[in-house]
Amino acid sequence: MARTTESELDPELRQRFYEARAEDAVRTRSLTGKPCRALRSRYTEAWEQPGAPATLPMPLQTLLWLERDCGHKGRMHATG
Repeated sequence: MARTTESELDPELRQRFYEARAEDAVRTRSLTGKPCRALRSRYTEAWEQPGAPATLPMPLQTLLWLERDCGHKGRMHATG
């Protein structure tokens, strides 16, 4: 299996990726608004719960994620 040492990921998270199996991945729109594969987590499971809001379409979901994680930097980046 090919692995990289140049990753900016936290070593713990990188190890989770290395140990993940196909059944640990889910197809979700919760990160970007577009279908993508991600490791199952409390975050992805919350989006699958009954009564969870629908994800916003691309690019709005991405902008929401940028706002949450980057604050004003995300707004500046997203608007150019």
